[in-house]
Amino acid sequence: MSPQSSQLELSVSIASASFSATGDTQIVLDAYADFKELLRSGVPTVASGDQICEEPTTENRAQPREQEHPAATEVKAPTSLPLKPYLARLRLRGNKHKAAALLAWSAESGEKAELTASEIEQLWRRSPFKVPKNVPRDVRAAEAEGWLDSAGKENSPSTTYRINGFGEGIVAGWVTPSES
Repeated sequence: MSPQSSQLELSVSIASASFSATGDTQIVLDAYADFKELLRSGVPTVASGDQICEEPTTENRAQPREQEHPAATEVKAPTSLPLKPYLARLRLRGNKHKAAALLAWSAESGEKAELTASEIEQLWRRSPFKVPKNVPRDVRAAEAEGWLDSAGKENSPSTTYRINGFGEGIVAGWVTPSES
C-alpha cells in the first residue's frame, strides 16, 4: 500500500524571513517545519515579538512567478567566503545544483541577488567547475526543482533568476560535514 502523493505550493513571509516551496506535500511541510525551527532558534531576521505561524493556510499560497521580486536585495544568510571556498564546502551532484549554489553565493556574498543566465555563466567561469554547454537549461532545471524564482519572459535572455527561501535551505543542506 503506497501513500497517495499530492502537490503543495507554499509561500510564507514572517518579518523579513520568507519561505517558498512547491512539490510533494509532505516534503514541503517538512521543509516548512525546518524553516519554523530555524526561526525559533534565533535567526536574526526575525524581529522580537513576531509570531511564527504554526500551520500553513491558503492565504500563504505563492503569488504568480512572473512578478518583480520586492526583496531582491535581502540576504538571509550572508557569507564572507569567496566563491571557490564557498562552493568547495558543498556537495554538488549536477549542474542544476551548481547553478543554485552560484545564485546562493551571489546573493549571500552581496554581489547580486538576481542574475540573468548570461551573468550566471560568467560567475560559473569564476568557479572551479567546467561551464556547461547550456547554462540556461541548467538554471531552468534548478528553477523546476523550486530552488529559484524567475522574473521576465520565459526563455528570454533578460529573464532574471534568484535563489528563494526554499532554495537557500536546500543549498545549506548541501554543506559537507567538516572533518576534525
